[in-house]
Amino acid sequence: MAATLLDQIQTESLQSSRGEGDWLGGQFLPDQIVQLQGPSGTGKSSFLYLLIIICVLPDSFEAHRIGGWNQAALLFDTDLSFDAARFKRMMECHIARLGLPSHVSAAVLEHGLSQLCVFRPASTAQLAATLIHLPTYIVTRLPNTALGMIAIDSLSAFHCQDRFTMEQRHTGKDTVHPTAYPIYNVLVALKHLKSTFHPLIVVTNWALESMQTTTANTPVLYRQHLYPLPTLLHSALDQRHTQTDMSVSPATVLELSSHITFAQANIAVEPGIQNAMQTICWIHRAVREPERFELRFTQEIPEIVHF
Repeated sequence: MAATLLDQIQTESLQSSRGEGDWLGGQFLPDQIVQLQGPSGTGKSSFLYLLIIICVLPDSFEAHRIGGWNQAALLFDTDLSFDAARFKRMMECHIARLGLPSHVSAAVLEHGLSQLCVFRPASTAQLAATLIHLPTYIVTRLPNTALGMIAIDSLSAFHCQDRFTMEQRHTGKDTVHPTAYPIYNVLVALKHLKSTFHPLIVVTNWALESMQTTTANTPVLYRQHLYPLPTLLHSALDQRHTQTDMSVSPATVLELSSHITFAQANIAVEPGIQNAMQTICWIHRAVREPERFELRFTQEIPEIVHF
């Protein structure tokens, strides 16, 4: 069941909110599909919240440039980890960096919060069913607001129960058709929503196993555990992920625009920065070299450091 956030709550350093917004807006656009993959505690959800904030805030307000998209965002909180109070604090911190008058900041905050809707499906089947019926929800509940973003945090939330279900249903079978996998209908629904509404689609994913030993200057890759798997086609990442005995039909694959991997967090000790959690991230795209950036958690909202 959906609820608006307002119902739930009454090195080049891109330190300014406009700097972060401009960089994020140039990297992630409508009609793209982005996967965020990394171990727990590396900042995937925080980065996702930052993208949502950019989506829901207005572009301008009373002649003040805000730099947002002024569009609705739909978050599927499958991990049940969404903290509405923390999200509000992150948005307040982002707005505070803009240096707006207090009455403008309050109005912008209220507007941004009203643009987010949160869903909490309890299974992959519920997630798929909600996505399939989402066009009706959008038309009836958001008739005057453009859909800017669909987010799923996380796509792996029901992996264990889905795996158990598949093992019980298909014991002894040599092959299983991709359509039999619970996540299949989720991927099909996302592809349909992309072609119909053209939102930015962002999904987070677990990282159960690293594919190689990495350093700060080596792009990190993780093995995929979902099937049919979200894939960055025609890339080294795709070639490594698809080394499997199961044939993957293009019709069942969710083709990614970019795949961001998050390395294990560490503590940065630098002059003026105390106990700053730091995560190294790599943006992987088809036919392009990986691009590195860092997340530094010195405040409520992460600071993006772009290389």
